[in-house]
Amino acid sequence: MLKTSSSYSCRLYRAEQVRQLDQAVIRHNGISGEHLMEQAGRAAYQVIRRHWPGTRSLAVFCGSGNNGGDGYVIARLAAADGLSVSIINNKAVEELTGDARLAADKLLATGITPQAYSKDVM
Repeated sequence: MLKTSSSYSCRLYRAEQVRQLDQAVIRHNGISGEHLMEQAGRAAYQVIRRHWPGTRSLAVFCGSGNNGGDGYVIARLAAADGLSVSIINNKAVEELTGDARLAADKLLATGITPQAYSKDVM
């Protein structure tokens, strides 16, 4: 277990272990991967709002896997909440697959378009 400077502690998992945990939760609860991603994104967004309630804008960096999908959910929820949202991705939405693609498509339906990552974005 990794100790941090705060009272929190966390375990670090490898990507394959996280995939196995996701599949176990999906099987055990009889839910879809898309539903699990929506729950994860919603929980993360609630933490953001709790810790930074006055935030008016949010930049979300999305990768190509399910964590990126969680990011698309967070961005969509933030936009629906009235925040100014910027999404930077490292893979074009058209190249995404599975649940991450579904989450990205829901974001695109709001009219928000992600930007491709480049050094110039920063």
